[in-house]
Amino acid sequence: MNKGEVQREEGVDWITRANGMLPSAFSALFSGDLDAQTQRIVKDTKLMDAVFNMGLAPYKRVGKGRDPFSDPKNEEMLNPRGIQKLVHVALQRITDDVAENQFYFVRHKVWGDSERTWLDVLVDQLEAPLGPAVTLANLLTTNQKLQRECVTPGLVQQFASMIFNLGPQPRLVNFFSAICEVKGMPQKANQEMILRLIWMNERTRDAA
Repeated sequence: MNKGEVQREEGVDWITRANGMLPSAFSALFSGDLDAQTQRIVKDTKLMDAVFNMGLAPYKRVGKGRDPFSDPKNEEMLNPRGIQKLVHVALQRITDDVAENQFYFVRHKVWGDSERTWLDVLVDQLEAPLGPAVTLANLLTTNQKLQRECVTPGLVQQFASMIFNLGPQPRLVNFFSAICEVKGMPQKANQEMILRLIWMNERTRDAA
């Protein structure tokens, strides 16, 4: 599919397509030219909030600490799974390379839970193969200040553990690529952190 071609397709069942693709591959379908002004309007009019809350709704419905998508064989959740991927694609496009939207996402508080941010929710959902890992990488890959604020040894180790447990899936591996540079500029602190925590750590290196 050519860049931007997705906008010209008609009669596509996007939920079915989402369910048939890996999160990173599905997100790639929507890559194309950005419109920073429209992205800011989406944030300022709270449409961004509505999209995020739509993705959060299934988790609130089942209660804190439970995953409504944990059973991939549950046919009742098939369409909601596809919708989750669409939600994450929308969030990726809204925040893509617009710093103020990225900071808004990371620092905004969850409605009804003043102790948690949207970033906290995203990190809690990282294992779900529905797009949160791709969304996080997308938030960080063009924002050096955000990387300094959000990329911690704990987060790096969390992704390493998921790769060891779930395999080298693109949505997980791409996180490391995202934090190693910003618009072509090497992020040496993150590169050294990954080297120290994963490669120089004998236990994690042997597990890999």
